[in-house]
Amino acid sequence: MDVDEFLALHRTAIDQIEKGHRSVARSALPYEVTGRAASLLESRAGGPVAWPSGHTLPCDPQGNPMIFVMQIDLSALPPLPDFPRKGLLQLFVTHDIAERGITFSPDQFEAGFFPLAHGDGFRLEYHRDTKGLAETPYQIPAAEHPVAEQVFAETPVKLAIWDSVRQPPPFNNWHAEALSTQLEALINDTPDAPDYYDIVEAFGLPDLGTTIGGYAQPMQLDQRSFFPEYQSYDRLLLGLWEFDGFDVPSLAMHILINTPDLKEARFDQTIMIADAD
Repeated sequence: MDVDEFLALHRTAIDQIEKGHRSVARSALPYEVTGRAASLLESRAGGPVAWPSGHTLPCDPQGNPMIFVMQIDLSALPPLPDFPRKGLLQLFVTHDIAERGITFSPDQFEAGFFPLAHGDGFRLEYHRDTKGLAETPYQIPAAEHPVAEQVFAETPVKLAIWDSVRQPPPFNNWHAEALSTQLEALINDTPDAPDYYDIVEAFGLPDLGTTIGGYAQPMQLDQRSFFPEYQSYDRLLLGLWEFDGFDVPSLAMHILINTPDLKEARFDQTIMIADAD
């Protein structure tokens, strides 16, 4: 049985799944790292940090400077529900972020593995008022497997942020778990059914790449599906993959926040989930 035959056989049920799936679509802003230079307060990756004069930059527990990965100028974003409309949001990571273990089942989890809580491996800084932020150079710490070289800390590169699109949850996102279960039941009840992922591909879901807002797009699994304590982190703040200058091979990282904290711009109450292909 091919995919078209499967969809025709279960047309009514498939239509209900698709309708339910698209009814929970969210607004997302796809973005990418360009090759163009950026100014101090623009949305950008790398370069010196825009930081309050005389204040210490974020450090890891060993006292090493954290790596400034990127920043989002929230005042320049197309509107996103519940996101602040002003200020600068910055992401820092520790030099060992790409060496952290990935939890693929509840009994695998160890301290320092993904999912990570804010302050363990990553940190967000929110500057509600950008007045007084000054260009602050820093030195990327030496590491056996560096995620960035010093040139990354010296070369600010502009982020291109596109217009808002409607994004249903990917089927391996925790928010689509009930719909995914319905689809799996149809497959299990159908002799010689096609592969699950071939059927999902026929739904024609948008491949948005990295986004601000919307839904996390794990490569394999969403760790919230087996950690109920993280299911309150229901909003994607930022998706992040490897890009030129930021070397985290095959790692898909997503920073999550709960809706009340997003509305109040409490960005220190976040987690980071991650997996790899």
